[in-house]
Amino acid sequence: MPDISAREFQLVFRNHDRPPLTISAVSREGYRRILAFKNYPGRKLYLFWGNPFAKNPQYNLTGAVTSATVDNLPVATRGAVRENPSFAGDNSRLHFSERYRFLLFIVVSLTIAGLLFMQYRVFKRIHGDETKTKS
Repeated sequence: MPDISAREFQLVFRNHDRPPLTISAVSREGYRRILAFKNYPGRKLYLFWGNPFAKNPQYNLTGAVTSATVDNLPVATRGAVRENPSFAGDNSRLHFSERYRFLLFIVVSLTIAGLLFMQYRVFKRIHGDETKTKS
């Protein structure tokens, strides 16, 4: 099954022309997903979601949230859903050279081409001086 989060799911059996299947039971299993926040009294928390290209955050919550305490956590309510037009995305947080990696490759390539051209001119001049001295 694909990695989805749904309250309900549907199983479809394609039995074609074979005799009907007798299904006595269906079981399911999955991971329990929670969204845990540290409680800051008197402060608002904002949750941003819906970006399929966002990187998954990595948190070390070992010991902060255990399976025994999950049921005892206070439940948060959410306010109205609003767009966030000022969100610039992950790329705005990256350094310039990481946002535009192709520029680095172009600059390095041009620098190498320039150095090769200068080396060619030096060899050409040395070769020209050797032919003048031999004649």
